[in-house]
Amino acid sequence: MKFSTILSLLSLAAAPIHSIPTSDAANSGEIVPMHITLPTADGPLELIGTYEELIPQIQEAYPDWVPYPESTGLTPTPTSSPNPSLVERYFKNRPTCWLVAGNSCLTWAVTQARNNLKNLPAGTMCGGPPNKCSRTTCADGAALDLCNDRTTSLSILCNRVEKASGDIAHDCQDNFDGETWTKGQWFDTTGYNVVVRRCY
Repeated sequence: MKFSTILSLLSLAAAPIHSIPTSDAANSGEIVPMHITLPTADGPLELIGTYEELIPQIQEAYPDWVPYPESTGLTPTPTSSPNPSLVERYFKNRPTCWLVAGNSCLTWAVTQARNNLKNLPAGTMCGGPPNKCSRTTCADGAALDLCNDRTTSLSILCNRVEKASGDIAHDCQDNFDGETWTKGQWFDTTGYNVVVRRCY
């Protein structure tokens, strides 16, 4: 472990407990598939599953949709994207690094996971039940989880999860054995958080 990492961990340990946000859902170890709502010409289409699991259903609703455009030399092109200033407003402070259940994932894999969410049809909502973490995608060992600490169900624009996960991966990095690893979470002001960690 790098000396700088040891110092960071020691400083966190010395910080007052009330300064470190906690999430019962994120640390419970219970992860369920996400609930997504796709806008279609016939009205909202509600599905349950991760991005990878829902590819056939999304293709049925959007025949011209390509699940992994980057593999064909294209880039994800949603018709709308989150306003960075609004994403900052939705979330509190900055991401909390490392202090969440689960293992670290490779930072480059987070990029693929984010591309998956970017590639969802514009206006797609991601959500899940109360007191649970919903897995939006698992790409090359990187999971983007939406953890709901509310007592009611949650539904937010998927691109908000994508943008928050990018900031987590940017803020929470460490190098080990020639690779860059990340793990962390970012808390919203209304009772949920986005988590980046390893999936299998």
